[in-house]
Amino acid sequence: MLDAAALVAGSAVASIHLRPLAQAGATPAEVVAASPVFAALAAVAAGPFLWLIRRGAGVGDRLWAVLGLPWVLSAAILSASPRVDDGRARATLLIGLGLASFLAMATVWQTWVTPSVEDAGEAASGPWTNRFGLALAVAWPIQWGLALVVQG
Repeated sequence: MLDAAALVAGSAVASIHLRPLAQAGATPAEVVAASPVFAALAAVAAGPFLWLIRRGAGVGDRLWAVLGLPWVLSAAILSASPRVDDGRARATLLIGLGLASFLAMATVWQTWVTPSVEDAGEAASGPWTNRFGLALAVAWPIQWGLALVVQG
């Protein structure tokens, strides 16, 4: 139940980032086209909330939190700003994604490339949040694609 609450919080973050689309009066076709972006943003942004709930059970949980944190912080700035296009939120998102992507690459290297096969397999086990966080860490370039869509 708490996992679902974290996913709802991630959806709130995604809706803040996609607010300009709604304010521009999107057509139904544009809303359908934006749905996968919304789902991906909601999933990524749920990471910090899940980490708080679960207290960071594994390396994947921590990575998910790190990858979602720039989205949450920039959404907080956007929600407090009267302007739709806030340069502080943009800078927070881009700098945060750069740092998070670097940490994800370094952690994936240490988790799967340098250790033995047994140790790498052990790191990928655990709850679904750990496995999903590791998958997000491997797919970190998708974060930049989402940022390009959100930044317009």
